[in-house]
Amino acid sequence: MKICTKCNQSKEESEYSTYWHSTFQKHYTRGYCKDCVANQKKEYRDHKKAMKNIDFDSVGDDYLKFPNQYINENQRLATFHIMEMLGWKFNVQDGIWYKPPFKLKDGTFPNLKKFEKTNRSISKQTIDKIRELHQEGKKNWEIARECGVHSSTAYRYCHPDPNYKKNKYIPKKKRNDSVK
Repeated sequence: MKICTKCNQSKEESEYSTYWHSTFQKHYTRGYCKDCVANQKKEYRDHKKAMKNIDFDSVGDDYLKFPNQYINENQRLATFHIMEMLGWKFNVQDGIWYKPPFKLKDGTFPNLKKFEKTNRSISKQTIDKIRELHQEGKKNWEIARECGVHSSTAYRYCHPDPNYKKNKYIPKKKRNDSVK
């Protein structure tokens, strides 16, 4: 006799499934009886069937796109519960979640630095200096450090590829046609 860990009933060992454990080279008896395993499989199948029948497109994603709009009251309560557990507070007047010092009550983020676009082009003088240093026999990393550029940039200006525009990707069909 063995007690099922799911239904807590004492049953014969023949009412349990067995399995082969390849590492220990032994047969073992499962903890759930065959009836409980069958019920579990049936519940799973029913759940999968129910999920297939739900038309998620009819629900739509509109509630995700607009702040403070929820499908029902339960979703709103769950959202508020989770946000408050994470330490966020709700500004009722503006309808904004905030958590100092990350986000202030007025909805601004004080710690974000404004991104400034940098000019990534290299001046003609820098290119001439790169080529001059290369003529002197300096290595790419030395040139890069001295000119304030990346070593791959220094290499590109020291060893220009004359076929740069010609080496673009050609689809196989066109490639085969051009070879003939």
